Amino acid sequence: MPRRHWDRRLDEVSSASICDALDELFDHRAYVRDLISPTPGRVLFGPACTVRFVPVRSDVQDDALHGFQRLFYEAVQEPREGQVLVVDTSGHWDAAMIGGIKATRLEANGLAGLLADCRFRDFDEIADLDLATWCRGSSPKAGSGGLMGVGVNVPAVIGDTTVLPGDWVFVDREGAVVIPEEALDDVLDAAVAKEQEDLERAKRVREEDPEKILAQGSGEA
Repeated sequence: MPRRHWDRRLDEVSSASICDALDELFDHRAYVRDLISPTPGRVLFGPACTVRFVPVRSDVQDDALHGFQRLFYEAVQEPREGQVLVVDTSGHWDAAMIGGIKATRLEANGLAGLLADCRFRDFDEIADLDLATWCRGSSPKAGSGGLMGVGVNVPAVIGDTTVLPGDWVFVDREGAVVIPEEALDDVLDAAVAKEQEDLERAKRVREEDPEKILAQGSGEA
C-alpha cells in the first residue's frame, strides 16, 4: 500500500470516524459514497491537485490544450511527493477517462493515487501499480465521453462534494472524506478519539444486561 505522507494516527482511524470528526467541525458535505477500486484494500491519503473536465465545445476544443496529458503536468508543475489527483468530470461519471497508461503516468511522477468521478478500465494493470485508485466503476471501452479539460488546481466536485486544491483526501472501502488543509491535525486527533469512544461503547455492549434494558429502557443506539 502506498504510504507516502503516512501518519501514525491513520492506522487508528477510518473514513467513518474522520467523517464524524468533520461533521462536528464543519456544516458542509465532506464525504463521497459509492466508490470502487482495483485494489480496495489500499487506503488513499494525500494532498489534492485537481483537473476538471466539461462537455466538449467543438468551436474551442483543441486536443493539444485540453487533453489529459498536458493538464496532468500542469496540475503537478510543483509536484509534492504523495499528491492525490482528483478528476472532476462535471457529473459525467459514465465516461471511462482513466486506463493503465494514464495511471502509469501518475505512478511515474510519484503521486499517491487518484480519486476520479468517472470509470476506469485496465483494472488488473492499474492494480499492479504503486497507487491507490478510486472511481465510479469499470468499463472495457476507453473514451472521454465527449469531455474536454478546462481547468487545473481549481475547485473540483466529486459526487456532491467539493474538493479544493491542497485539501487532504482519505479514501477507504467505505468512501472518501475531504479534509481542509488547515484542519488536518484537529480532524485526525478527533477521529482517533472517536475510535477510542467506539471501542469503549462496544465493550459496554458486550457487558449490557438485556433484562435491565427491557425494564428501564435505554437511549443508546
